[in-house]
Amino acid sequence: MSPADLASYRDFKRSGNGGIQLAIVSYLRDKITRGELQPGTQLPSLRELAQLWGTNFFSVKLATDALQEAGLLSKHQGRGMFVDQPQAEAISRVGIYMSGTPQNRQNFIAFATQCDLLCERLDARGIDYVIWRDSRPAAEHTAPPPAMRQAITQKRVQAVCGVNIRRYDMRWFGALPIHKAFLTANRFPTPSFNDMAAELRVQGRQRVAIISPEGQDCTWSFVVEGFKNAGVRMPPRRQRIFAEAAYLERDWSELGYHAAMELLAVSPRPDALIVYPDNAVPGVIQAILQLGLRVPEDLQTIFHRNREVPYFCPFPSMYITTSLSEMADQLFTSLVGG
Repeated sequence: MSPADLASYRDFKRSGNGGIQLAIVSYLRDKITRGELQPGTQLPSLRELAQLWGTNFFSVKLATDALQEAGLLSKHQGRGMFVDQPQAEAISRVGIYMSGTPQNRQNFIAFATQCDLLCERLDARGIDYVIWRDSRPAAEHTAPPPAMRQAITQKRVQAVCGVNIRRYDMRWFGALPIHKAFLTANRFPTPSFNDMAAELRVQGRQRVAIISPEGQDCTWSFVVEGFKNAGVRMPPRRQRIFAEAAYLERDWSELGYHAAMELLAVSPRPDALIVYPDNAVPGVIQAILQLGLRVPEDLQTIFHRNREVPYFCPFPSMYITTSLSEMADQLFTSLVGG
């Protein structure tokens, strides 16, 4: 890696106490621990730094030797000086972030269950934790909440986990200068869309509809994309894709009910219906029963369900089954290892 720009080191200031060597140690250590100098970054040479800071070669050498002994820098003959990979820090306390305080808590049973399952795993390992429930309006989610920021800055936690991260949280959460874990679409347990698509073709289903949140969401878009990639055509007139704000503010079961009534009232009616996530399903079941449709004769359903948050369905259905326990295992492993 090419040496870092010298300009980024011009903010060094001599301390009035302790001498130049200790001032250099403190300055570089702070830059490394704050994440301004990432592992693998090549520093300027000792002579370049000495000239820049108006000091002598040996003061810089002794300071960087001390940082090398502390495991923050590595020196390679003929190659230069680099920020070292940090040694794994023992995890004794983690922070758990949950975004949003829903007006209808029924929508967030799965997230609460997943948080409980993660906490059980932390308890079993003897790891302490703190939970931050972020109730700020969406427009204020441009930075972490103050309590979370202070805990990270003061090193009261060694890692953070996002159990429920909204799309507008992703930028600041991803930039946190700490070890972090969260579930995204490519880490979600995914069903075999090809198998379900093949079954729809065997049954001769030609008019497939879907009810789901908007496709840009980091964890939900894989359902729409998964079926499309498996060759299932879902034209816009057979889609009811709701904005994330509607999901946060309204009863998702109610949204599912009204969406199903709209989709199933048209002619020709859809002959297959995909519903995701699971908390929309009860409302869809109510609509199907109210319309007197036979499943699977009139309509093949594919419903999402979490193993740990069951619901009653009075007719046979195909299922997209996910496990909150498996997701909690993934988050735990990402946070603290196996």
